[in-house]
Amino acid sequence: QHMSFVEWEDAFTRLETERLRACLDGLAGASRQSFTPMPLSDEVSWIYDRMLALAKLADETAGWDLLPAEVEHTDDLIYDRFGPAFSDPEFKWHVDAGESDPRLISVVAYLSDRKEFEGGAFQMEVP
Repeated sequence: QHMSFVEWEDAFTRLETERLRACLDGLAGASRQSFTPMPLSDEVSWIYDRMLALAKLADETAGWDLLPAEVEHTDDLIYDRFGPAFSDPEFKWHVDAGESDPRLISVVAYLSDRKEFEGGAFQMEVP
């Protein structure tokens, strides 16, 4: 039996998390959009590399065997931010990928300290 999802609380160190937030906040600038695409660029390539490494590790850990040896991103990284200051006050149920989507694994990383928000428990519906 394969696992439906894989979770690590320590996937990023505090220093990495601070670096991630500083980079993404800097690129998002004054935008108040909750969903901000971060296209692959020199500034964020290290984030893509880390997220792809986590996808590969999840694939191996869960025994899904979905990803090829050389993993590449299929879509832009999305920087999600929620609350009264943003276009969406909260994260709502959604579907990450449809049947024609090339994405095989989604990676979600919480970059906020638990004290910075209420709720936020990750929930997933698996068919």
